[in-house]
Amino acid sequence: MQFEINADMALSTPPVRRAAYSDRTAWLMAVMSLLAYVPFEAPPTQADLREIAGALAGESDVEAILVALNHLVSPGRGESGRAVLETQLGRIGFELVKTFSISDGLTSDTQAFIAKVCVEERDGEPAAPMLVLAFRGTQPTRIADIRSDIDAVMITVPGDDVVPALVHRGFFTAFQSVREPIDAVLRRYPEMPVYVTGHSLGGALAVVATRFIANQSEGACYTFGAPRCCNEVFADQIFTPIYRVVNASDGVAAIPFDASVMRVLTWAVRRIPGGKVIVPHLEKMKDYRHLGDARHLAHAAVTLDADGRPQFPGMRVRPNPTLLERWKHLRQSWGAPLSDHDIQLYVEKLAWHARQRLARRQTLNTNTGSGTDS
Repeated sequence: MQFEINADMALSTPPVRRAAYSDRTAWLMAVMSLLAYVPFEAPPTQADLREIAGALAGESDVEAILVALNHLVSPGRGESGRAVLETQLGRIGFELVKTFSISDGLTSDTQAFIAKVCVEERDGEPAAPMLVLAFRGTQPTRIADIRSDIDAVMITVPGDDVVPALVHRGFFTAFQSVREPIDAVLRRYPEMPVYVTGHSLGGALAVVATRFIANQSEGACYTFGAPRCCNEVFADQIFTPIYRVVNASDGVAAIPFDASVMRVLTWAVRRIPGGKVIVPHLEKMKDYRHLGDARHLAHAAVTLDADGRPQFPGMRVRPNPTLLERWKHLRQSWGAPLSDHDIQLYVEKLAWHARQRLARRQTLNTNTGSGTDS
């Protein structure tokens, strides 16, 4: 994964105090979600390696061996990784506040960072205050990440509704591991708008975090290729705006299955010989819903402009598309549920779209004070 950011300052000054969807903010949050993958966590120490070696040499329990292996795969780069993160954040006018990396065996392995706008002026004006909390998404080599993803049983969380608020157990557990240290940092900036973001698993964690530690913020939550993570009651407990961006035929955004699909699947499995054994497990995953305002990035062929920047001529960004609209415009990309999930592709498409919108705004709105922001 490449972390070199094309520092487009025209895009990195979004309307911070306006929580409505912004094309520039969407691009900026996609960049933050990409940077969450920078391996800033510390690599295993010699003591860790000795412990792992001992476990592998004398341990017969498969679970213990997997826990040990989880510390070895995709090791962090420590200070060098943190330096990369700080450099790339600086290119878009942000400074790193704190990184988080908490692993609990195979139960959870969660990474995130908090950044804030640099205090330096931009074009003679003070930069608007802004905090960003970005969660890392699934890393296929991290066993704990995979386990968090597939632990899709829905559990009840506290609320004042008669019908229980339900959330994906794996995502909730992964968030809980970093909740307190993140909350402690956010409390140091009570007046700053907080924007929460993430890609894939990180997007699901961003939604859960928004509910529990950023529910009174002036900011918003932006997710990219995020799976479903909760039921409708849980979604109704969130008051911060949530914007769910999905690229073309990104397959991760379609799982776990929607409640209507689960009802049909449960009905069918119940009629298969021996299927009644599986039905109770399906019943525990029957209430999943997507939440927030959706933005769908339609399929488009990529070209390069004179500066080597990707372009996607003809690409449309549709707000809250109907199922029929999505099916109609996905015909060219049915075979790309994995490649369309690439966060780099989200960044490139959103950058192109935001630049187009800015140029069009300047053309149509001669009085910039009365034009709508993007």
